[in-house]
Amino acid sequence: MGITQILCTFVSCIIMRNLYNKSDLNYCKPMARRKFTTFNIICLVSLWVILSGCVLAYSPINFMTIFTIIASGIIVFVPVYKSKKKEKDNH
Repeated sequence: MGITQILCTFVSCIIMRNLYNKSDLNYCKPMARRKFTTFNIICLVSLWVILSGCVLAYSPINFMTIFTIIASGIIVFVPVYKSKKKEKDNH
């Protein structure tokens, strides 16, 4: 989650709290996580591969480029791995 997304969520919660009843904060609770389907995983991984390829093709290869690709890979693949592991443990 990027800093801008966190700030937008925070600001929207503050705005919503001012518009509605201040004691009812249920609208600021995070949504329940859904399971990844095979189609979701294929789309997510394909999009990551395409975007990583664009970064590698159009930017100089240095430490920050490699770090960005590795960090984004962790952000993409860890939730997928956890979802599949939880699905495997439940069956």
